[in-house]
Amino acid sequence: MTLIIFYVFIAATAVQLFYFLFFFVRILFARPVIASCNKGVSVVVAAHNEYKNLIKLIPALLNQDYPDFEIIITNDRSTDKTLEVLDHYPTIKVITINSTPKGINPKKYALTKAIECATKEVILLTDADCLPLSNRWIKSMAEGFTEGKEIVLGYSPYEEQPYDFLNELIRYETFYTGVQYLSFALAGFPYMGVGRNLAYKKELFVKNNGFKSHEGITGGDDDLLINEVATKTNVGVVFSPQSRVVSYPKDTYKGWISQKTRHLSAGRHYKFKNKVLIGVLAVSLVLFYLGTVYFSINNYSSPFIITLFLFRTSVLICSFAFISRKLGDNFNPLLFPVLDFVYAINYIFLGIRALRKNDNKWM
Repeated sequence: MTLIIFYVFIAATAVQLFYFLFFFVRILFARPVIASCNKGVSVVVAAHNEYKNLIKLIPALLNQDYPDFEIIITNDRSTDKTLEVLDHYPTIKVITINSTPKGINPKKYALTKAIECATKEVILLTDADCLPLSNRWIKSMAEGFTEGKEIVLGYSPYEEQPYDFLNELIRYETFYTGVQYLSFALAGFPYMGVGRNLAYKKELFVKNNGFKSHEGITGGDDDLLINEVATKTNVGVVFSPQSRVVSYPKDTYKGWISQKTRHLSAGRHYKFKNKVLIGVLAVSLVLFYLGTVYFSINNYSSPFIITLFLFRTSVLICSFAFISRKLGDNFNPLLFPVLDFVYAINYIFLGIRALRKNDNKWM
C-alpha cells in the first residue's frame, strides 16, 4: 500500500510542478501588447436589489477616462431602491425587467437584454458589487483588443480584510483560479473568464446566439460563454494595475461554499479537453496533500519524499509570491502553503457537493 502511495505521490508532484513551470509562470513573463483605443465600449451591469452597491459603482463608471463609452444597467426584478438610484443618472441606459421567461436563467436574460441594447463594438462586463480600481479601467481593457482578439480577460481580486482567515482563503481561491484561466489563455488553452471583469465583441456574442446553448443553466454567463467561443488566437489577457476590478467577498463560509458550488457545477458543461486540463491539475493537488498527510501520520521519512515536498512547496511560494504581486494581490508568501492545503481539502468537499447539487440560483 505504501509503495503505491509513494508512486502516486511522485506522479502528483510531477504534474503539479509541470503546471507551475509550464503554465503559471507565463504570467510573470507576459508583456502587454497595447492596441489603439478607438473602439466604442458598452459597459453592462445586471443588478438585482443592488442599490447600496450601485451608489458606489455608478460614480466610478461615470468617472472613467475614455472617449467613447456608454453604461447600460439592467434593473432585474429589484424590490429595493435600485430604480430610485438609477433615476438620478439620466445618461445611463436603464432596462427594467419585471419577470423572466420560463426556462431562462434570470441573470443571463438580464444581460442579454442589456447587450441587445448596446450600440458599441465592445461589451465590457462587471457586477454591481464590484468597483474599478482606476478611472482608466475601460481604457485598459479596450487596449487588450489587439489584432485578431475578440475576447479580453481581466483580473478581479477580492477585497482584503485583515486578520480574517476566511477572507484569506476566499482571496486565495480567487487568485488560484485567476492564475489558471489567465495562464492557460496565455498558453493557447483559454477556457473561461469571470464576469466581474470581462470584455468581448458584441458581434461574437450575436454570432454565438448569446447564452442560447446554456440559457437554462444557473451560472456560466461568463465561463460557459467563453468556453464556447474562445480559441487559441482570439483571446487577449490584460494585467495592468488600471485594469483591475475589486469585488467584495462573502463573509460566511456557508455563503462562499454556496457560491463556489454554483461555479463548479457550471464546469461540468465545459469542453472535454478543458475538463481534462483542469481536472488533472485538481486531482494532482488533492493527491499531493493526501500523500503528504499519509506519510506524516505513518512517520514515513524518505529523504526523496521530503525533498519533493520541499521543492514543490518552494516553487509554490516563490512563483505565487511574484505572480500575486503582478496581479495586485497582497498575500503573505509564507501563508501560501497553509492556504494551498486548506484549499485542497475544501476542493474535495466542493467537488462532491457540486456533483450532487444544481439548485443555486441567481436571485
